[in-house]
Amino acid sequence: MHPQFLAESTQPPLELYDDPVALEAFGDKYEQGLHDLITGVSLEDAMGAPIGTIKHVFDEAFEGVKFDKDFCKRIVQYSLRYMNRNDDHAAFFGGVLLGVNPIRFLDQDRDTWYNEVLDIDEDLLAHAFRKVKSINFEFKVMSDVFNYTPIYVCHRLEQTKLPDSVKKEAMIHAFMVLHYRFLTSLLVKRFRYPADPEVAQATYASLSGRFDIRRYGSWRALLQARAEDLISPNSIYRRAIQGFAPDPSLIRVVTDTQGRIREVVKKIYAIHKRFSDEGVKIRSTTDTYVNTDGEMVLKDKKNGYASYLRYANTVVQSEKDFIRDELAQVVESSMNALPPPLFRTTLRYMSNNYNAPHHQYLEELTKETLPYTFEYLQQNRSLFGRQTDLALLLSKIRALLMASRSSDPTVLNLRAMADKLVLAAVGKRHDAVTAAIRNGVLIYIVLRTMAKGHYSK
Repeated sequence: MHPQFLAESTQPPLELYDDPVALEAFGDKYEQGLHDLITGVSLEDAMGAPIGTIKHVFDEAFEGVKFDKDFCKRIVQYSLRYMNRNDDHAAFFGGVLLGVNPIRFLDQDRDTWYNEVLDIDEDLLAHAFRKVKSINFEFKVMSDVFNYTPIYVCHRLEQTKLPDSVKKEAMIHAFMVLHYRFLTSLLVKRFRYPADPEVAQATYASLSGRFDIRRYGSWRALLQARAEDLISPNSIYRRAIQGFAPDPSLIRVVTDTQGRIREVVKKIYAIHKRFSDEGVKIRSTTDTYVNTDGEMVLKDKKNGYASYLRYANTVVQSEKDFIRDELAQVVESSMNALPPPLFRTTLRYMSNNYNAPHHQYLEELTKETLPYTFEYLQQNRSLFGRQTDLALLLSKIRALLMASRSSDPTVLNLRAMADKLVLAAVGKRHDAVTAAIRNGVLIYIVLRTMAKGHYSK
């Protein structure tokens, strides 16, 4: 800026004193001119991003934040803990129904995101964000600074030299957090009270394969797929995320993301409302019934344990919820060859990498282990009727999975996947040790799932 600006403008015109907004703008202009005169470098060039842009505001707010492995871990753990915060959250994200299980994004969640995950001052960021000229603050989605934080996280992670798998996992969960924020807001407006499960079941049953919730099989999987689309190399938002600019493109990422999930909710809710008004329902059934002998029996050996399968798929993703010391000790005490430290390490590895890239076999391991053992329980109904007797279940399931001469293809496949897990978690070990850890993990998966009722109280 030319020095003449300072000579002519060191004092603002008197009329500006009556206009706080104009006076602030004058002060910004004066500060920029002074910086240019002293340094010979424009303030915009010195700051990296043009003043008044979203990128400039975020670069300043995140100054000093380390985008390292610990940062990525905080992102992932925050996301997983949110999905498993309580029974309603776990049931919603692991299921397919809308409105039955209330989910909320609380002020506490927002505070934790800023203070413990991002480690920045929300108030300072919000104050600076108010000066961004490209934002229309009459629109809530566009003008909420929170909605841009996941994009910025991905932008900065793209610039690091962290392993691609670490970056990708954190980026996916960052955008899942954005979806939690949007989805909860949409549901609160439509479901002031929990929906009738029978209407919700009828609604889902009526959906065609064109609905993403049908395609992905759970809300968690649907949101993960949406997040993966956003960061994929072919994403139409790729350049905007990589450069965190220009402002109109960033605004589009936010509004398009909210718009897409809004359309999903809008279409399903329209069917739900129509069914509710017309009294269309599917009579709900449980996975079991009690027979005349007082035994709890599976109604359908193929589909009967749907709630247990969903529960296992959800709980394994939270290390705190998945690894219960008392259950692990039961398995350890029943297997003399099982080394507890290596066993616990393997369980932690399974939990922390359950949805990581190249680890799809872990989900497959869970899905194959449970139906196989449940079919066995179907054939031995008295065992399931006494499911609170975990010691009895342990001894029977252990014999089923550890039979050394088993030629059952399912058992052999389970062992192969479990061996792969052990190798990844603790490295190559003596065959006997590997077998003990493998069998311990398989038994623990079943035992932890069968304890669903106990830990859900």
